[in-house]
Amino acid sequence: MINFQNVIQCLSVVLLLFVGAFFPLLTLLALLLIVPFLNLNIALNQFFVATISALFFAIINTLKTPDSDMLVYIEAINLVSYLNFFEVFNFSFVSLRSSEFVFNFYLWFISLIDSTGWLFSFVSVFFVYFVFVKVCYNFFQINSVNFSLLVVGVLFFSVTFSLTGHLVRQYMAAVSFLLGVSYLHKNVRKGYAIMILSIFVHNSMVPFLLLYPIINRFIRSSNWFVFTIASLAISFLLSGFTILLRSFIEIGFIKNDGDIPLSLLIFDLLLFLIFLALRLKNGIIKSSTDNVFSVTVLAVCCLVITFDMKLLFLRYYFLMDFLRPFAIISLLLYFNKKMLIKELYSKLFLFCGFVVFLLRLDSSPWDYGNDSLNLIFGTTLFELSSRLTDVWW
Repeated sequence: MINFQNVIQCLSVVLLLFVGAFFPLLTLLALLLIVPFLNLNIALNQFFVATISALFFAIINTLKTPDSDMLVYIEAINLVSYLNFFEVFNFSFVSLRSSEFVFNFYLWFISLIDSTGWLFSFVSVFFVYFVFVKVCYNFFQINSVNFSLLVVGVLFFSVTFSLTGHLVRQYMAAVSFLLGVSYLHKNVRKGYAIMILSIFVHNSMVPFLLLYPIINRFIRSSNWFVFTIASLAISFLLSGFTILLRSFIEIGFIKNDGDIPLSLLIFDLLLFLIFLALRLKNGIIKSSTDNVFSVTVLAVCCLVITFDMKLLFLRYYFLMDFLRPFAIISLLLYFNKKMLIKELYSKLFLFCGFVVFLLRLDSSPWDYGNDSLNLIFGTTLFELSSRLTDVWW
């Protein structure tokens, strides 16, 4: 017997793919909103949500005129291309260190294919978003239309898409570390293997790797709240001594990277307190977020300790892009049970997240070639190709 609902869904996808030949970004956005509603198995649903969202953000980032850190990476790609396999282990350039050899090998492999930086930009952003979507599904173990829409919503709302093309090493290391953490409940060896690899992508994950087993042991205990408060108190005490280290740690790296807006600091502080309250109030949320909450506590402690060291504070604060979503999703899942219209909350959040994304795109200091609405809803395949040619070739 023919299932007309499946036929209509298939025809809709085919129609979108046809439209995609003319408006690629609009088509990807539409597919991103449609895929969660398709009757796909769990693995396929997660794969398509991850792939389409990663493609959407990766393409947008490749439209951005290379600037700042991206120029350093492009120069590094051209330099590393002259090295052989064994010489890559000792490669260092500007802020790129030989101790981050996993990332350096990634640069080397990219350089064998493309030296313009286009492929590097595309693959890096694609990796960050694809892996992070996988992390969200791994942590919450939920496969539903509403949850998939929430995941897409936090991608728009929380992850600073423009910075994935600048803080490439840190973002790739952060999502890799979280991927390892998300596997710990299934396969401890696999989880820690990925976590170890992440420190060789960017060394900033070293303290997280060393302290995570200790922190997580206490967070999983019945006294987790007392331990959290004690950790924060100790961090405040340690922050008083950082002024003695500031001149040594930041020497040679003083640059104007901007400031974190006060409104965002207050928002994240309130979100952290809400996350604490939710874990105290709801046992299911507590047990399902133990692993990621351990990383959150570590990140908050690092931020408290480095508050007076601007460079380190900024570098660690960008980790909140990937930790903020778990508090938001936990909050929305909790209130889902309290709402009269349960099917509406995820769609409202997705809409709000998309509006925030558009506002960020328009207020970005970087050049994407067009304003947000025209870029996403009006860019044709020909215009997309022309822009890519102008930017990279």
